[in-house]
Amino acid sequence: MRVVYVDTLFFFNLAVDYLLLLLTARLSGVYRSRRRLALGAAVGALLAVALYFPPMPVLPGLLLRGGTCVLTVFAAFGKQPRHRFLHVCGTFVLLTLLLAGAVFAITVGRTGELLQNGVLYLDISGAVMLIGFTAMYLLSGLVMGKGKAQTGQSRKDILVEMASRRVQFRALCDSGNLLRDPISGQRVLLVQSDTAARLFEGPGAALLQNLGEQPPEELLPQLRRCCKTAFWLLPVHTVNRESMMIVFRPEKMWIEGKLTDEYLLGLSPSTLEIGGDCQALIGV
Repeated sequence: MRVVYVDTLFFFNLAVDYLLLLLTARLSGVYRSRRRLALGAAVGALLAVALYFPPMPVLPGLLLRGGTCVLTVFAAFGKQPRHRFLHVCGTFVLLTLLLAGAVFAITVGRTGELLQNGVLYLDISGAVMLIGFTAMYLLSGLVMGKGKAQTGQSRKDILVEMASRRVQFRALCDSGNLLRDPISGQRVLLVQSDTAARLFEGPGAALLQNLGEQPPEELLPQLRRCCKTAFWLLPVHTVNRESMMIVFRPEKMWIEGKLTDEYLLGLSPSTLEIGGDCQALIGV
């Protein structure tokens, strides 16, 4: 008769789910604090304990395991737009399946001794568990890249000043933001227009608050007149389409407390669906 220890089952799945959620955050680009990821891992571990013991057929067990994955992702990442939530769930489920496949390969098909109802269990000591998962965590950081591999270091605090008005916000580090001004060569920090609107007052701020209501070409002369700032258009190429973006040069900008003149501000007319408390995207 096989003996299963509930505490080992819980802490083992806690560690596994935390690593899977961390990798999910990195691969999907939806970042949350380590506390939030730990909360999701704890929910996943509790559900794993509840799901492990009652024996059930393979298909219902896998369906219930899929449901626990969805609940785990929701606890870790919170409410997201539907398409982004499905993307995060799919990433987490895929990583879970890859882990199960790796266990199957390593144990030469003895997965039935390690998996029950889709829940993984290994009877190992706490010391071995700690050493093993610490090594896996460090290795994942090397594989995924320094900075981008650590959710806590993937955001930067930005402070911008225009005409003695200062606005502070947080930017998500995004390797996909390759925007540069073709003339000056400066990189472009993409910021929500309603955040940038706080740098101005009166009609200029109102125009920026409703940036998406007019084409950039029509809005540009009005912004220049109301804000008395040098705005211009920058061509933007994405996978789906080509468009024009309004950009301007801030008078002063600090990134993580350091004064810099390397960046322009590009205005996004819509809310950036990047999760967390970020209102901008900065290239890395």
